[in-house]
Amino acid sequence: MRLRVALGAVLLVACSNTSLYPAKQQPAVRDDRLTIHGQFCTEAPQPAEFPVRILFIVDISQSMNVTDPIPNPCPQSACFNRRATAVEDVLNTYPAGSGVEYGLITFQSSTAIQTRDSTGQLGGFTASSDEVKLRLPALNVGVGETNYVGALDTAYEMLQQDMIALDATARSRARYVIVFISDGLPTPTSVEYGMPPEIHDSLQSIVDLEKQQRLAELAFHTVYLSAPNTPDYVQLQAKELLAEMATMGGGTYRAFDATQRINLFYIDFTSFMRTFALKQLVAMNLNALPVNGETVVDSDGDGLSDAEEELVGSSPLLVDTDGDGFSDLLEVRQSNAGFDPLFSGDADCRMATDRRDDDGDGLLNCEERYFGTNSRLVDSDADGFPDDLEVRMGTNPAASDTLYDSDFDGARNGTELEAHTDPLHNDVANFSVIAYRYSISLLRDQRAQPGRLCYDFTVSNITLAPTMAAQGLPEGTNTILIRVASTPADSPEDFGNHQVACARPTYLWDPEVKTPASGEMMLPMTAFKKAFGPTPSEEVFDANRDCVVP
Repeated sequence: MRLRVALGAVLLVACSNTSLYPAKQQPAVRDDRLTIHGQFCTEAPQPAEFPVRILFIVDISQSMNVTDPIPNPCPQSACFNRRATAVEDVLNTYPAGSGVEYGLITFQSSTAIQTRDSTGQLGGFTASSDEVKLRLPALNVGVGETNYVGALDTAYEMLQQDMIALDATARSRARYVIVFISDGLPTPTSVEYGMPPEIHDSLQSIVDLEKQQRLAELAFHTVYLSAPNTPDYVQLQAKELLAEMATMGGGTYRAFDATQRINLFYIDFTSFMRTFALKQLVAMNLNALPVNGETVVDSDGDGLSDAEEELVGSSPLLVDTDGDGFSDLLEVRQSNAGFDPLFSGDADCRMATDRRDDDGDGLLNCEERYFGTNSRLVDSDADGFPDDLEVRMGTNPAASDTLYDSDFDGARNGTELEAHTDPLHNDVANFSVIAYRYSISLLRDQRAQPGRLCYDFTVSNITLAPTMAAQGLPEGTNTILIRVASTPADSPEDFGNHQVACARPTYLWDPEVKTPASGEMMLPMTAFKKAFGPTPSEEVFDANRDCVVP
């Protein structure tokens, strides 16, 4: 539970350093409210944000020499059988690159991954169509038996390795399309009584990856090739097995006889790329902290009021008084766990990578490790609210609790986070006075941009705080962040793309001065930047550069 201390005479007696931070008298009626207007657009969807992985698992057992031989005579200098030609047709229609990658596994008595990954090592998906085409001659070979289980187990390992390498957002948007091609029954396993348990278990492991890895889709398709003289009962058993595998894998089944060209275009190999729509817009004044129905000053914006910092001895002018990487907020809130904001030896935050904020959510990587959040996700629980906002306000950043009402005041946590009220204390009596108010509408005029949804918004009743000079900013500075989360329109549970804009008005009590005096600020579309990116750039938000001042 957060320690809450109100400003008052008790602090003036209890604190030894009050002379450094003189109390200021509040005017009876304060002109401390701000309204922010603006427009923003969701990001244009990029193919790489919606990965497609296409994996061919192709039978090259000895029987394929009869079922699918190389054309004879060969009309070209180099000929492929029907399987290789079908794969080549897909490659030519849906070239690798821009988020589309291919993998190729061949199986007989043993299995082999034919494609090389981006590092040049065998065993992965490749973003080069030419890399796959170079491996197609391997499909002309026909030796050994038909090892279904080995092929499925190899595919599982390859798929899992690729999924782990994707970041969580890309993984949640990824499609995995698997095409399994064979001409007969697995050997030496019999299928007289349906799908053998070994095949069932291996395929189930692949199917389970969709939920385990939180994928957009994983579909397992099967293709049966019949030989000219294959007995009818063998064909029937093989067809039933492959059809059952496709049903289990959420895919489709097709059969081609010995005279048919293999056409795989009944399978959807395209990306799930969709238009982004607004998921959540939330405003937050880093310097005005809601406490028990009132707004108190937080000069350094670390989530602790100035009065609380004076009480515990930390500096209200520094986010991290002892410089150990853990903010004063974390150390004060976790003091029962042995943390001290004045002792630098209690934080596991020594490495340079620990001191970075890789996802741009306001928490250092080492702090995210402590909270159990993901240092590569702005919003680890995908509830629309950034991790740092939830940490500051005391809700759970690692598990969605927006529908809970932690303080039993009738307002759900999500409502209080949006309104900038206190989700841990009953402040319903003051809600109408202190709560932020939002108005958001979709733009349909010339300001809208192709392929993107654009919005007009207003956030009003934002309380300003009379801050001390901190973080290199002048006295009275308030830093107000507007955070926008957008997701594919049909996938609100997505982790989202995140943009940030910033307004920096000023407010003083003695004498009372507010800038802008009108209490109105405008944030243009250009003020919104990506929350993070692979490298710092003008497109990635930087508060030192991008905050709009009156």
